[in-house]
Amino acid sequence: MEILLVRHAQAVEEAPGLGDAGRWLTEKGRKTMRRMARWLDEKNKRRPVVVWTSPLVRAVQSAEIVAAGAGYEGEVKAISELNPGRDPGDLVRLLGTYEADGPLALVGHEPSLSLIAAALLGQDLPGGIKKSGVVAIEWTGGKGTLRFVRDPAEDKARKTLELPAPEAPAPEEDKAAQKQKKRDDKAAAKEAKRAEKDLAKAEKAEAKEAAKSSKRRGKNDKADSGEPGEGNQTPGTSEAGEPKTDRADGKAGDPPAETNP
Repeated sequence: MEILLVRHAQAVEEAPGLGDAGRWLTEKGRKTMRRMARWLDEKNKRRPVVVWTSPLVRAVQSAEIVAAGAGYEGEVKAISELNPGRDPGDLVRLLGTYEADGPLALVGHEPSLSLIAAALLGQDLPGGIKKSGVVAIEWTGGKGTLRFVRDPAEDKARKTLELPAPEAPAPEEDKAAQKQKKRDDKAAAKEAKRAEKDLAKAEKAEAKEAAKSSKRRGKNDKADSGEPGEGNQTPGTSEAGEPKTDRADGKAGDPPAETNP
């Protein structure tokens, strides 16, 4: 099936009281979209036979212009899947119900249309879609083919785009090497963590031993200084270091003997 992704034409910046959904096309936007519609009508392969559109005013007005330019007299159907911000997968699933024979025009918004294009092509669409622009994709349910991109500012449609090349699958040996590298990295990280833990443990033990050694040196220094302390009392002295006396002998320290007057 042929799918035409059509971005709405230029619209007014604000629609007072109507919000974003109520913005309508400008005069310039209408003229540009009419030219695009006439260009689509020039060949059967790009003339839409069915038109689906976003429910927003600017998209509906653009879709009506496309339909009129192609001589399409059928229903212009508004679908929620073309609302801004919808999952492109919702629209892709809806395409599975399309049964008409001929191009289907989908009128909507950016970046939603580019996301839909990426889902159909299997890769991103560089540059997006300009206002009143058209991207044609041939799609049969798998990976689609880009047919052309029409920018309203250009005289001709580009039939090819420099799409980014998909990544080539890695050879089996490369996959094995990548797996081994992941295992090696994991083992190295585990070893580094273990070494860090051992270092912290060693530093803690070293600090503890240093504290014990400092405490022992303090005790030894105190003993060497000769300061009295428990177990260091000099024989023949009191705890205050004063000479002991014997009261019975009337030696120093005894009170004077009493005498009769």
